Amino acid sequence: MRILQLISSSGLYGAERVLLELSCYLRDSGVQVHVGALEHAGAGRPAVLEAAAAHGLPVVAFPCRGALDPLLPLRLARFLTANRVDLLHAHNYKADLYGYLACLASRSTLPLATCHNWLTAGIKLRVFEALDKAVLRRFPFAVAVSDAILDELRRCGIPEQRCARIDNGMKVDRLGGPGARRAARRTLGIPEQGVVAVTVGRMDHFKAHHLQLRA
Repeated sequence: MRILQLISSSGLYGAERVLLELSCYLRDSGVQVHVGALEHAGAGRPAVLEAAAAHGLPVVAFPCRGALDPLLPLRLARFLTANRVDLLHAHNYKADLYGYLACLASRSTLPLATCHNWLTAGIKLRVFEALDKAVLRRFPFAVAVSDAILDELRRCGIPEQRCARIDNGMKVDRLGGPGARRAARRTLGIPEQGVVAVTVGRMDHFKAHHLQLRA
């Protein structure tokens, strides 16, 4: 099987790390994987491609000329056809939109979407969210990373049999062995029996760290 993991990315956040973990796992399982990212004018090379290349994954940048690029689906379709890609796995709304159109043009690649979240701050993002949900209704299958997103997919008209929740998977062996927790407590000066609450996420109001602090 040949898969293109496609994302429109402005950094190296949760969705990008999940994409990298999944791509490495698939590669190690014998699947041919390319990691692709939309490259927006003036933004430089996407960090997710640098990280993917460091993992030894083949990468490809697709230049995106403007907020909407009508020729991008054709460039994507040419890549899908030339590389005989069986599955295009899209992550986030721009990858969903362009990826779906590219699959229609190629006629030989199946689209799949993983929905990580929708950030609807501002009119522009709300328009893209509406477009994304309209496109997702045409996908053969869509994955939600939480119950809340799964409920949203069903509310926007995706039949229950064409969407499912799949939790994000991360390799934890790189986080340390059995003694890592005890060592971290010593480093931070936390007693062995002390209660510790941890949250992981970028410092952004969308992550709602204030709710944990309040709780």
